[in-house]
Amino acid sequence: MAIVISTSAFSWGKTGHRVVGYVAQQHLSKKANKRINKILTDYSLEMSGNFMDFIKADTTYRHMGSWHYVSIPDGKLYADITKNPKGDVIWAIETLITRHYSSI
Repeated sequence: MAIVISTSAFSWGKTGHRVVGYVAQQHLSKKANKRINKILTDYSLEMSGNFMDFIKADTTYRHMGSWHYVSIPDGKLYADITKNPKGDVIWAIETLITRHYSSI
């Protein structure tokens, strides 16, 4: 018996990001959905999931590379890990939300 696993099976891709955004959006409370819509304005959570993939090829945004992910070992919490000094996805989301709400 042979088992073949494609490495592409482990990548999210455009469709994978959008599916996760769609599923997440379906599970939001009304309050959370309203707040997210206020932040995203022009796009749904589903469609905005690919934003970092779209801009990472542009060298102008190269400094945002580490904002695309965070690696948390099994059994650990985000609070337990040493943070990337260049930022990560959690830091980026929290920072951008704080900046957005402080400008309103």
